[in-house]
Amino acid sequence: MKTSKNLRQTYSGLLLAFAAVAGLTSCSSNGEITADAYVRIVNSSESAPPQDFYLDSTKVNSSAVVYGQNTDYITTNSGNRKARFKTSGTTTVNSSSDVSISAGNHYTVYYTGGSSSSANYTTEDNLVTPAAGKAKVRFVHLSSAAAANIDLAIQGGQKIVTNLAYKAASAYQEVDAATSFQLFASGSSTAVLSLANLNLQAGKIYTIYFSGSTTATITYHVMIDK
Repeated sequence: MKTSKNLRQTYSGLLLAFAAVAGLTSCSSNGEITADAYVRIVNSSESAPPQDFYLDSTKVNSSAVVYGQNTDYITTNSGNRKARFKTSGTTTVNSSSDVSISAGNHYTVYYTGGSSSSANYTTEDNLVTPAAGKAKVRFVHLSSAAAANIDLAIQGGQKIVTNLAYKAASAYQEVDAATSFQLFASGSSTAVLSLANLNLQAGKIYTIYFSGSTTATITYHVMIDK
C-alpha cells in the first residue's frame, strides 16, 4: 500500500516539530525535563576576592567576577539547582544555596559577602520592554552600611520606592529618560546619596544596586538588563 504525499508531509512536519522541541529541552540526571534559562552573576561585596559561580558542579562564568562587576546573562538549564560562589581559582565555598530556575526566565545572583548560605541574593528579572519613550529601572538594597530600610526618589521630586529592606529588590519603575534619583534612610527627608548622570535611555531596562560596608563606601552600580 502506498503512503500518500499529504500523509508523508504530515509525518515530516511532526518529526521536524519534535526535533525543534527536543532542541529546546533535555533531561537532567534525575530525569527532570529542563529547558534554557538565563543567569547573570554579580559580586556586590567590596571586601570579597574575585568569585567563581557554580550551578551544581559546573562553573558557569568564564572569568572571575571582581567586586562591582557582573557577567552577561549566561544560558543554563532550568530546574532546581545548587548555586555556589567560590573564591576564584580555589575550592573554597563562600556560599551554597538551592535556587529554582524556570525555563525562559532571567535571573541575577549576587554574592553579598561572608561564608554562609545567606551570602547571596537572587532576583528574577523582568525584561518586558517599557512603554514608548520610557526607561525601566529597579533598585536592589545590598549595602550593609546603609539604613536597614531605604527610600528612593526622583531627584528633587517624589519618592517612588519606600521602605526597601536589605537584600530586597523593588518593583521595576517606568521613568523618563535621563532621570536622576536620591537615596534616603526610610522615612527621612535628607538624602544620603545622589544618583546623577545615569544616562538612562528610553526603551532600556536597568537594575541599580547599592553596596558598601561602611558609610564612607556606600555606592551604587548600574546594570543594563536589556
